[in-house]
Amino acid sequence: MKISKILGLLLLSFILLAGCGNNEVEPVAIDESTDTCAICNMQVKDSAFATQVILSNEKVHVFDDIGCMYTWFDENESEEVAAQFVRDYHTKEWIEGDQATYVFNPSIQTPMSYNVVSFESAEDAEQFIAENEGNLLSYDDLQNHAWAMSMDMEEHSHGEEHAGEEGHSGHEDHADETDTEMDMNHDSETNSDHEDHE
Repeated sequence: MKISKILGLLLLSFILLAGCGNNEVEPVAIDESTDTCAICNMQVKDSAFATQVILSNEKVHVFDDIGCMYTWFDENESEEVAAQFVRDYHTKEWIEGDQATYVFNPSIQTPMSYNVVSFESAEDAEQFIAENEGNLLSYDDLQNHAWAMSMDMEEHSHGEEHAGEEGHSGHEDHADETDTEMDMNHDSETNSDHEDHE
């Protein structure tokens, strides 16, 4: 009788464990044709820089740069996050955010120039620093990291804005010139009609 109860309890435990396994959160594949960053609205490429957040309601947010993901965290503190995933810089394998090791190096070109990359192992991150320099960051360090885009990205953004302003100004100047020409033509026609009438 006791053996039967023990076996029954073991079977129940196995079923419960199996049920918990089915609820494990898994990363989703990146679809370059449809996925856009939840912060900057840029296309998310299937690269080592892509990250994602999965909410408790199973909604998924993808990002083209880890810096965008942390910007999202700051702006959505009330959201219930079930998991966050980053990618190994070398293999592009998905890693849970709190299991990865990170490197910050201003010379690393990431999509939005936050210049942080992730590694599955601390050894790989240290080797990367030995070859390329940079600062080693833990998952906890990211909470206090100064998430700011590098000057290259800021200058690029300002350059686009300046170009847009010049284009708009040029359009207005062209419109003014056109209006002036039309007024001159109109005056000439009026004078001609007046002379014919006389």
